[in-house]
Amino acid sequence: MNEFPPKILAVEDDALAQRVLKMVLNQFDCTFHMAGSGEEVLSFLQTNDYALILMDIGLPDINGLDLCEIIQKKYPKTTIVVVSAYSDDHYAKRLASLNLDYVEKPITPKMIEAIFKKYLPNFTQPN
Repeated sequence: MNEFPPKILAVEDDALAQRVLKMVLNQFDCTFHMAGSGEEVLSFLQTNDYALILMDIGLPDINGLDLCEIIQKKYPKTTIVVVSAYSDDHYAKRLASLNLDYVEKPITPKMIEAIFKKYLPNFTQPN
């Protein structure tokens, strides 16, 4: 998907972490939606095409990795990067089995820039 500016779906259930993620994403030339639950994610995906999903693992209604698996089956061209504070072996093995990239919280502009450079072909650096 080469849409520009890229459309991002940011998935985070914690209100403070959502505010931080919004502040970081606002530094980049992209449009984004914020979802706080698996139900919201699936609803957004029915009506939008996203270049990238930034996925939290700890959602209130579904495990984020289970949601990633659902998304990969229904929307195989959508890129997902997991953004989470969880870093134990169980999650690492599951991430590897799903072939997903992972970045550890807290998210920073430099991390988002690296993700965008890797996955978004028309990425524009922040001013």
